Amino acid sequence: MSGYFRYVFILLFIIIFHELGHLFFAYLIGYKKASIVIYPFGGITRYDGYLNASMLHELLILIGGPLFQEILYLILLFLYNKNLISNINFNIISLFHKNLLYFNFLPIIPLDGSKLILLILEKIFSYKKSNLLLIIISFITIFLFAIFEKRLIFILFSCLLIKSIIEEANVINIKYNKFLLERYLYNFKFKKGRLINSVDKIKRSKKHNIINNNIIYSEKEYLNKYFNN
Repeated sequence: MSGYFRYVFILLFIIIFHELGHLFFAYLIGYKKASIVIYPFGGITRYDGYLNASMLHELLILIGGPLFQEILYLILLFLYNKNLISNINFNIISLFHKNLLYFNFLPIIPLDGSKLILLILEKIFSYKKSNLLLIIISFITIFLFAIFEKRLIFILFSCLLIKSIIEEANVINIKYNKFLLERYLYNFKFKKGRLINSVDKIKRSKKHNIINNNIIYSEKEYLNKYFNN
């Protein structure tokens, strides 16, 4: 195998195995419509989850990718110690494994790091504010990343990531309305409740009562008025 194809094959192999981890946990949780999309410099797993789905389930799917990648590395390390993988191939494997994990956990949309940061933000802030903050964090991180990483491959990565961040920013209001519509149409079970004075303050993992003109509405009552006015 030539040097170029060796690099491409190993990179794609690790990326696909990583995405299989996300896919496995998505199916394990119960998502039936899940698929892997491979891009020139990475991959993404798509599944049919609700925006109001369990945050624990989303965390498990998120962890699945790095977990599978680490398991793959340990298997290949075992084979290498048994002299079943050459030095040159294992050095390439180690290089890609470490760099992909490092890169993938950057808090930049749509990398796994951004999804982890979003879950943390959603525990603290409202759904709307959390997504706005994630876009800001992504832009700041990509700016810092561009300053410190001047290699061509990372510049190409940065261009693709900036495109993804802009696309996410363009649909943020659509996602927010979908988030609210899900809560209006479906009966999600949240243990804790809180009183708020605006739908913009709705948090993902809580149920709410909303006060408006000194009248307290249940969340569904207020969303009924919100979508039917």
